[in-house]
Amino acid sequence: MIPVLHRAQEKQAPPGVGVEVDVWMGVVYDILYGASVGHDFLSIDTTLDDWLKKDVGRAGFRPLYAVNCKSDGLEAELRDTFDRYGIPQDRWFAFDCSYPSQRVFEKSGLPFAERVSEEEPWRGRSHRIWLDRWTWRDNGAAFTGPALGIRRFPVPIGHGVYLPQLDGQGRKIEVHAVSMELHVADSTDHERRNWWRWLFDEVRPASVCTDYPEDLMATWEEWSGRTV
Repeated sequence: MIPVLHRAQEKQAPPGVGVEVDVWMGVVYDILYGASVGHDFLSIDTTLDDWLKKDVGRAGFRPLYAVNCKSDGLEAELRDTFDRYGIPQDRWFAFDCSYPSQRVFEKSGLPFAERVSEEEPWRGRSHRIWLDRWTWRDNGAAFTGPALGIRRFPVPIGHGVYLPQLDGQGRKIEVHAVSMELHVADSTDHERRNWWRWLFDEVRPASVCTDYPEDLMATWEEWSGRTV
């Protein structure tokens, strides 16, 4: 399980931690500089290439790069940028892409994760899953894992759709999960750790995107010690 730091372009991720970055193709920036990094259009202050250069120089290559596509047209730019740094396609993927962009990623054989939640069923477009949700609390109480309707593989993800262990091409399903605090600013440590432990028990995610990678890793190591 790889801890992935949320909005890594705004922070300094510790070495050995995966990163999630927001990438745009803006009207000005793509013409002058290429794919650009920033959570929103007004916060763009560097290119993906320059950000990667600094991050690799400071912390080395990451175990995983999750690219939040903030606009369409990034497919070739992402491929070329990661290729320049020798980062293989099994160590990066795009997510939250529009449907037309997903089609381009799929037809080009480029890595992307299909978004899945209690309102968005898996359609089998990718063996990578970006597991998110829209509702985290009910009448003030935090949802537990079973409220999402997920169990061990085969995994039901709402609308009667199940995630098998393998996709149609025989590839193992790879779940990359979102942590609670990314959407619920006042979530408690207890709520967050309970969500992580449920993910470890029932989903066995390949990674979890969080604001607290060190705490996530400590919780993972504690859980792993109990389940060995």
